[in-house]
Amino acid sequence: MQQKIRYHIDGMTCQACASRIEKVLNKKPFITAASVNFASEEAQITYDDSQTDPAALVALIAKTGYSASLPQDAPPADEPAHLGWRLWLLLAINLPFLVGMIGMMTGRHDWKLPPWAELTLASIVQLWLAVPFYKSAWASVKGGLANMDVLVALGTSAIYLYSLYMMSAPHGHGHIYFEAGVTVIGFVSLGKYLEHRSKKTSLNSLGLLLKLTPRQVSVQRDGAWQTVPLDQVQIGDLLRANPGERIAADGIVESGSGWADESHLTGESRPEAKEPGSRVLAGALVSDGSLVYRAEQLGKETLLGDMMAALSEAQGSKAPIARIADRVAAIFVPTVVAIAVATFALTWVIKGEWTVALMHAVAVLVIACPCALGLATPAAIMVGMGKAVRHGIWYKDAAAMEEAARVDTVVLDKTGTLTEGRPEIAAVWLAEEKNPHPCEAGEGWGGGVKTREATANHINEKTDELYRLAAAVEQNATHPLARA
Repeated sequence: MQQKIRYHIDGMTCQACASRIEKVLNKKPFITAASVNFASEEAQITYDDSQTDPAALVALIAKTGYSASLPQDAPPADEPAHLGWRLWLLLAINLPFLVGMIGMMTGRHDWKLPPWAELTLASIVQLWLAVPFYKSAWASVKGGLANMDVLVALGTSAIYLYSLYMMSAPHGHGHIYFEAGVTVIGFVSLGKYLEHRSKKTSLNSLGLLLKLTPRQVSVQRDGAWQTVPLDQVQIGDLLRANPGERIAADGIVESGSGWADESHLTGESRPEAKEPGSRVLAGALVSDGSLVYRAEQLGKETLLGDMMAALSEAQGSKAPIARIADRVAAIFVPTVVAIAVATFALTWVIKGEWTVALMHAVAVLVIACPCALGLATPAAIMVGMGKAVRHGIWYKDAAAMEEAARVDTVVLDKTGTLTEGRPEIAAVWLAEEKNPHPCEAGEGWGGGVKTREATANHINEKTDELYRLAAAVEQNATHPLARA
């Protein structure tokens, strides 16, 4: 029987990694379809459960050099984005090299570090801080694929070994380029951090849905109400939601009454009245009243959980344009390496100096290192879906979103789809008075402009008085019209 499963993939550094995993999975006869998204760091696999199981799929992914785990259902804790100590140290080491490079451009060669200092700092970076690049490059090559880290490892290693050779050459110090290797590793590491932060925050619209479920809920235990974490709630428990709180599970109202905003799931802008016997949905906001309801579905079994799973699957899907980017990314690194080798050979033949040829080849490798080819397309898809969710629009998959670019007419079935669900005062009409104000009859004011001004002032005073009276009546109410 066909089953579908999602995995979170750790260790991917570029789109080439995702392409490698996807290629290996799709070669297996018991896998119907496999899609790996680098931006969301997830794999979606459709497989035959009579021939394999989830544990075997995890082991299969591990053989490619990456680890897989089931995505968490619980809302993750908000982790502040911060630089790790390794990146801080890299940036600190880069600072004196950058000062020296600025000095060289401005004619201040005395700002440049002495060769022994450059060698010391470059050795710390190349032999210790750059180890993750070497591990990733080796794992990708061992798996039959070259990722972007291969370019970083080849380029910076060539710079380091060349500079080390020039320092130890018998004819004395030649040109050394330790600063180039250090700055490349530093800036690529900074780019990886920024890329990771963007994927974890602004690109992932699932966080918007996860925040709709409360972390703490009020549960009746042993005849008393207790506040417990959401993951300790069980089916059949009685939960309570007060005004301003969100429903934690799908269930049935046992007692109380109020209004609940369920627009996040139903699209209905107007809050729904709830009373005993009414159904409530996880994530709904109680805008008025207090509800006691019995939990019937929790977590991923709720309608909100289904919606989150659908969005996650949509974000992990690939648009037709993404397939083109995947094919290019799969051959990008080998192509760059081939160009670098050709550059080395041609320069050596033309110039007759292998040192110049090596520098030209390294330049080709280094320039290609921070290529965002593999991230741009999936990131654009995730950002687009995230923006749509914030405006109440849901796409079934990435292909539907790409097709939507050609839509020129949208037909909506009801006006409620277009409203925000927050009533506002649009206009005020005052009842006609039996004895009109003298200014309205034109008496005592000489008519003309003064009469119209007096009339307007009188109406404004009446309107303000009406506002004060209505506000006094509604000040303690939380009904949507009262709020307006």
